[in-house]
Amino acid sequence: MNASAGQSIKLTHGEYIGADGEFSDQNLQTVGRKSGELHQVVEYTCKDGLNEYTPTLCIFGFQYVLVETDLPIDGSEFTAHAVYSDMDETASFTCDHALVNQLFRNAVWSEKSNFVDIPTDCPQRERSGWTGDAGLYCHTGIRLMDAYPVYARWLAECRVDQYPDGKVCNISPRRTAKPSFFDTLYDGSCAWGDAAVIVPYDALALILDRKLPKLPYFWCRILCDGSCALICFLAGGIVGLGTLVSAFGFGPVIAFFNKTVSEPLCKT
Repeated sequence: MNASAGQSIKLTHGEYIGADGEFSDQNLQTVGRKSGELHQVVEYTCKDGLNEYTPTLCIFGFQYVLVETDLPIDGSEFTAHAVYSDMDETASFTCDHALVNQLFRNAVWSEKSNFVDIPTDCPQRERSGWTGDAGLYCHTGIRLMDAYPVYARWLAECRVDQYPDGKVCNISPRRTAKPSFFDTLYDGSCAWGDAAVIVPYDALALILDRKLPKLPYFWCRILCDGSCALICFLAGGIVGLGTLVSAFGFGPVIAFFNKTVSEPLCKT
């Protein structure tokens, strides 16, 4: 845009339009936040003549941008660039219902927004590598996109951040160099602490399925489960009846439930 030296423009990024039809970023605010309100803002002071500017070392999660300036912006150009790790899409879905198609696309774009070097919990506020979120989403994430390289790098971060006793941090990479007292209390908690095992476990069957296209996914899952049980046994772990039932029994049970209960219900 053309401007005079000293004139300024402010761009505030947000996700939705409020009930009054105006731009809003209130969903980013946390009541009682000690550091004040949170905003995704670019403020630029112009020079004389034509101004071109690209932000660096920052990313924003947004759908809308509020432009505040006393400059005439007719003829000005604003371009948004999607920033995410280099991952090819490996799944697609279409049906006759536009909203269902959009739901699938939203899932893909949610993954792109949250996979910038590491898997994060949200692209606009914390942007932290919560292990529970990454573990829960792993199966879907690797199905939708070629996301394993991102997960593999992130697992290395988890190993670096492990406690001396092997406990896994709930957020990795760490947000601080030294864990706080409260960090030591909740780090390694159920689901979050399990992600270091859940992610490679889920990823292995999906990778086998991709590398061995003629082998049905069911057998890839069995091969993965059997390998994990064998590794556990060789490492001196206890492989009991519960382990074997979990490894080889849940798949057929779920398949039977889907065929006899879920599918008939969906048809009605």
